[in-house]
Amino acid sequence: MSSRRGWAAVVALSAVLLTVGCDSGSTGNATPGPPASGTTATEETTIPQPTSGSRTRITPSRAPSVEIPPRPRAIPIVGVDPCALVTSDQQRELRAAAPWRAPYSEKLKAESCLLNAGAQPRFTYYVSLTTRSGIEPFLTPGGANTDARLVNIGGYGAAEYKLMGVEDTSCDVSIDIAPGQQLENRVDAVTGYYKQAQLCQFATQLAHATLKTLQAIRP
Repeated sequence: MSSRRGWAAVVALSAVLLTVGCDSGSTGNATPGPPASGTTATEETTIPQPTSGSRTRITPSRAPSVEIPPRPRAIPIVGVDPCALVTSDQQRELRAAAPWRAPYSEKLKAESCLLNAGAQPRFTYYVSLTTRSGIEPFLTPGGANTDARLVNIGGYGAAEYKLMGVEDTSCDVSIDIAPGQQLENRVDAVTGYYKQAQLCQFATQLAHATLKTLQAIRP
């Protein structure tokens, strides 16, 4: 996809994923499954469906139905350049082209970077530094319109998720990096060319790479 269309897609999808409050019958679930390559499932628990009603909203009293492990240390991401989180060596390992910076999203409070990768058909890596919220909404009933599970990336809890009801298009691995902040790693692809497990494997590899670089930048 072109850079303009790619950035429009990431803003639109991220806004849907982070919408708080879903109509009845469109509630996200955190579901167990085999860990993607390089991850270890911290806990395999099915989040129960919320009670019926016209609309479900997150309130301060609600919490994730899986326990997010304590961080080895909090790493604030304000002021970090997301494009600096994928080094030239890592670009080669990920088969990615040089990164380019996407416009700042005031709505999402996110700095983002995109990298095209792979042979035809290509897929796209997205690295976003989000300060709007942590990963809790993805792992809370009604918190986001996603299918999600808790995984472990370098000792940090992370939400691996996709848009509910959509397969083989994208996968996100968002790391609980600091209170109210997340390091999002996403892969988007043309539907039908890559299986969901492959996309999540790519996203997991990106997550390990960006976390490693962030730890070096913010020792």
